[in-house]
Amino acid sequence: MRPRFAFAALLAVLFAMLEVPALADRAGCDPEPGRRAFVKCLVCHTARSGAGHLEGPNLWGVVGRPVGGATDFSYSPPFAEAQFLWTRESLELYLEDPDGFLPGTRMMTAGISDADERRDLSCYMATLQGIERE
Repeated sequence: MRPRFAFAALLAVLFAMLEVPALADRAGCDPEPGRRAFVKCLVCHTARSGAGHLEGPNLWGVVGRPVGGATDFSYSPPFAEAQFLWTRESLELYLEDPDGFLPGTRMMTAGISDADERRDLSCYMATLQGIERE
């Protein structure tokens, strides 16, 4: 395992050990700004219960899901071999620098430099679970 990948995996495992519901309820978490920012993610991802995949996997239920765990999606080797769960924190680290966090990712973005936008996105993505409301 490459040292950079091993370090990122270790960080993600530590984050995954935290309780996911507590992460979704962090103080100051308002999903509305994240919902607005998420529109650009819809170019490559779906975010509906039971929806298929596009270029990227369906992000419904991503917080708390194993990395590389969306059913019937062909992941790159780093995702397929990852051994941790997505948390709000690990998503924020990934969104900041996808290739730095999981080298070899196929995600077609250089990352999101704005920490507030990453926080808003992870807050919104934490709401993408349970029974979907129309």
